[in-house]
Amino acid sequence: MMKFNLAVIDTALNIDAIPESIRNKIVIKDYFGRDTKATHSAMVINILLKYINSDLIEKIYLYNIFTKEHQGSGLAAFNALEDILKNNDVDIIIMSVTLANKERYEQTKDICKRLALSGVTIIAADSNRPSEGLCYPFSFDCVYGISQGAFTEKPYFCVNDMGTKHISGDAEAEFINCGNIGPCLFGGTSKAVPKFASAIINAFADENDNSCDKIEEWIKKSALSEEDNIIRQIRENALSCEFSQEILDELYGYISECPTDISCFGEISPTFELCELGSCELYKFITFMLNKFRISATPEDMRYTDFATIGSFCAYIGEKIHK
Repeated sequence: MMKFNLAVIDTALNIDAIPESIRNKIVIKDYFGRDTKATHSAMVINILLKYINSDLIEKIYLYNIFTKEHQGSGLAAFNALEDILKNNDVDIIIMSVTLANKERYEQTKDICKRLALSGVTIIAADSNRPSEGLCYPFSFDCVYGISQGAFTEKPYFCVNDMGTKHISGDAEAEFINCGNIGPCLFGGTSKAVPKFASAIINAFADENDNSCDKIEEWIKKSALSEEDNIIRQIRENALSCEFSQEILDELYGYISECPTDISCFGEISPTFELCELGSCELYKFITFMLNKFRISATPEDMRYTDFATIGSFCAYIGEKIHK
């Protein structure tokens, strides 16, 4: 079984949000000091752990490139990449972050090329919002740049342009367990990057060769087609779900018993957006309702579009009941 060394270039790490079983595999390289409130890097690592066996990981090198003012530092990112190149023991770099400071653009592009030539697979996120100019390292043609997509089946990605390594990854929000922090809802390209990395790791766990050429060959062979990429506005999709009035009425009847009080948010209609609750309260609400309807699924098994609104949640329940 092949084991992988990973570098995660991200925020500071709240170690309490990471499973104890893997903490001894994490080497923290912190440029700006520990920030106990930082959660982004923990969510990136926990998405990875949701989809792979932790035994496949040898080490995770966590580089914090964010200041305590939560600003990403282009210089720190370059220093992290330089350190990875010098140590020469990382298989995959995960960057669920974007950089915009053009002062470091060419310098960072050059070191990414050198890393790719040395056999390192680099995966980086696109911005979740349209921005002026290209963010990087997403835009480098030596980097697998992950933009937003949504899929109904594995392997959760499609190739937009193999020449520039532009990939659409599964950016739809989903629940992950973040240790003492509790369940977190995590989505966007930040989530799509480690999920794409997990597909690669699982594919090469039993192989002897995880070279860049082999990985690229596998990506070409395994990707969904552009037609299978069901990118959509999640909110619009959630609001358009058909739901049973009978199930809606029954759910309304349970609301007064639910430990999560949603009545304080005003009128509870089919279009009520459940993300108003926040991750932990939303998790409790969904779990309570699934139990009431005797559905064995858990929130971790559901897609965001299944519970974005009261209406879409009722549609999901109806589908499960009538299967």
